[in-house]
Amino acid sequence: MHLDNLTILFCLLAAAILLACAFAGVQLTNRNTKGAGYFAAAFGAGAISCALFVFVAANGWWGTFLNTIVGDTLVCVFLTLLQLGIRSNLGLSVHRRMIGALPLIPFFLLYYYTEVRDSLVARIVILALYGFFIRLMTGRDLVRHGKRRSQHALAWVMFLFAAVSLWQAVGTLLTGAPADYMRPDLIQSSVLFLYLLFLMAAGLLLFLLLNDELMSKLEDEAERDFLTGALNRRGIERALHAELVRSSRRDEPLVLGLIDIDYFKRINDTDGHSEGDRIVREVAELAVASLRPYDYVGRFGGDEFLILLPGTDAHDAIAVAERIRSGVAARLVTVSVSIGLTAKLPGDDIATLTRRADDALYVAKQEGRNSIRLA
Repeated sequence: MHLDNLTILFCLLAAAILLACAFAGVQLTNRNTKGAGYFAAAFGAGAISCALFVFVAANGWWGTFLNTIVGDTLVCVFLTLLQLGIRSNLGLSVHRRMIGALPLIPFFLLYYYTEVRDSLVARIVILALYGFFIRLMTGRDLVRHGKRRSQHALAWVMFLFAAVSLWQAVGTLLTGAPADYMRPDLIQSSVLFLYLLFLMAAGLLLFLLLNDELMSKLEDEAERDFLTGALNRRGIERALHAELVRSSRRDEPLVLGLIDIDYFKRINDTDGHSEGDRIVREVAELAVASLRPYDYVGRFGGDEFLILLPGTDAHDAIAVAERIRSGVAARLVTVSVSIGLTAKLPGDDIATLTRRADDALYVAKQEGRNSIRLA
């Protein structure tokens, strides 16, 4: 089978349409998926660009305004949207003005080298260099901020095809461009085929990216308490295990605390469970607000919370606990909490650490409540 440029363009068109529809479906069914909308728009722009190339080639209009300016600019829009979608997926800032602003640079250059000074070599080099820089920046973002294997794999794909774009630009400058772009040419035909591989590889990895995000959200939801939004018992115990390992490996301090709402059963019995739920939510919010971003708070039981303070000694932990205790007293007025703290000792496991914190909490309860004790 002879794989000419027109056949490759048809394959690119089919792949772009399928990927645009697939990502649009993901966006419609799960609107909170980061980047899916950008990916759908990107492959949509790529599909329109390929359709224009196929249309003008079939009608012998190659080199007209339709494909040299509109079609080529849409390729730049495709690459820009792809980068913005990946930045969105990584949780980085996304400047939507870039969708129109960045492709304007190649647009005016393409216009000049079509309408003012007709040069196919210049147009190919412009597109290739734009692809090189966009893919390079996208790969850099993935390396710097990506944490998953799919993100790192996509980074290498971006770097690989940035190199392909650079090879196309240099090769075109050295050997020139074919008189008819649809005729087989070593550099241009090879690059078109490699771009087909890029489209399929990028599409697959982007789906893996979205799947990883969805699985991460499901895991996070499975470890979140429905009422308070804090970690549930499973989530806080997993965090405790991880922090115990980290603390032992790095020889860093770790403090665990148990918070219990005083006379909570009386509140439920006299004011009702809805009021009890409200107080549990308020205490959770106050605890979260009193902690650092890398501290943990989880609902350990009905009215009991567990807090984890990595890299904190007992003295500083008492100050944190006092912020929580006084915050509850000031905000809820008629409600108070008792807190038991313990610092990690060599050889401690989850059971011994939580038992000591529970013993400290018991002492705080026995000695009048609304207090903090350290074991």
